[in-house]
Amino acid sequence: MDEMKNYHTEICAYCKNEVTVMWDTEHDGYDIYCPACGKKLRLCSACEKYKAALCDYNEDTGECSMTEEKNNG
Repeated sequence: MDEMKNYHTEICAYCKNEVTVMWDTEHDGYDIYCPACGKKLRLCSACEKYKAALCDYNEDTGECSMTEEKNNG
């Protein structure tokens, strides 16, 4: 497996820190916790739906179809 493929960078919506992690979204899903503030952080940039402008993230619930897919695995 190409390790560079698993590096993801997001900006934390809470503390505004840039966070880069090596993460396997296929195995571990799209949610991590910010190492700076501890709040939940979604790896949206790794999601094909996000890249295709088909994101269905719900800010009220903090969920999207990718979360449901991972949980129902």
